[in-house]
Amino acid sequence: TWSDYEIRSLYARGTFDYNNIIYLDYSVRNDWSSALPINANSYLYPSFSASFVFSDLLKESRISNSLSFGKLRAAFGRVGSDLGAYQLHAAYGLGTPYGSNPTMGVPTTVYDPNIKPSLSKEYEIGTELQFFRNRLGLDFSWYKKDAIDMILPLSVTPSSGSATIFINAGLIRSKGWDLIINATPVKTTDFSWDLTFNLARNISEVIDLDTSRNLRNYSLGTGTFGPTV
Repeated sequence: TWSDYEIRSLYARGTFDYNNIIYLDYSVRNDWSSALPINANSYLYPSFSASFVFSDLLKESRISNSLSFGKLRAAFGRVGSDLGAYQLHAAYGLGTPYGSNPTMGVPTTVYDPNIKPSLSKEYEIGTELQFFRNRLGLDFSWYKKDAIDMILPLSVTPSSGSATIFINAGLIRSKGWDLIINATPVKTTDFSWDLTFNLARNISEVIDLDTSRNLRNYSLGTGTFGPTV
C-alpha cells in the first residue's frame, strides 16, 4: 500500500523573565492537514505558562532559614488532532479473489463531510517547595482537561448502505491532582538516602455526547456473554 499525508505547520515559542523571579513562556502552532476538509483543515493550538519564584524575595527574612526554594506556577494549553489519510471519501476495498477474479467491496464506514479537528484544552496550577537545604521537597499540581469535538464512530442503520459514520461529538472532562514528596532523611559525605512519595487522583467524566443528533448513548464494546458498556 501507498498513502500520502501532509501537514504544513507554523510554530513559534518564546520565554520572558523578569529578574529571575517571574517567568512567562508561550508557544503557538497552526497546522494545515490534508486529511481534513479544505474548509476546516486549519487548526490553531497555543500554550501559555507563568511561574513566580517567591523564595528569592524572602532571602533576608527568617523564613529563608527553612525554605530553600518556593515557586508558584500556572499553565494553559490546547492541542489539536486530525484524521488519517484518505478517510474523507469512500473508496472500494480489495477483497478475497473469487477464483482468478479479483473482488472489491463497498466500504461500510463513512465520515461526516463537515468533520472538524478534535481539540483538547488543559488548565493547571501548582507549586514547588524545598525546605531545609533541599532535604525535604513538595511538588503539587491540580489540573482540568476538556476533550472537545472528539472524532467518534456512530452506528447507523445498515439499510443506509453503511454501518458506521465518524462524527465530531462529545465533551470528556478529566480533572485531578498530583502530589510528589521528596525527602533525604540521611545524608553524609559518602552516603545518601532519598525517598520519593507520589499520590495522585484522576476523574474522567463524559459530560456530553451530541445533543444536536440526539446521541445519548455510545457503545464502548460488548462482552463475550452479551453485556454491553
